Amino acid sequence: NRIALNLSEAVDLIQLRNPPGVGILRLTVVRAEGLRSEWRGIGSIFKNDKADPFVEVKVGAQEMVTSVVSDDNNARWNETDDFIVHDREMQEVKVSIFDQEVLGKNSLIGHV
Repeated sequence: NRIALNLSEAVDLIQLRNPPGVGILRLTVVRAEGLRSEWRGIGSIFKNDKADPFVEVKVGAQEMVTSVVSDDNNARWNETDDFIVHDREMQEVKVSIFDQEVLGKNSLIGHV
């Protein structure tokens, strides 16, 4: 995330807000195995032990969210997205797997 301040008219504010990237990261979410449902809310006695997983990937302010795979503890996505890399040294890739819930907040299964 960036905040651009106009300290000089000689500087292009649009260029400061949107600098060119140094590269592209192409990331494919392939699969996850051995997942389990983390939901323990009201009505959990009616839910089976199968997860409804989806993956959220963040690279800086950019985000990718996969589709939800219903009732599957060994999910496969094979979904790809491209991310603009601005700083190879400082930019982080954050991957989280959630169990989608019909009622309430989605449950975090794990992250890296």
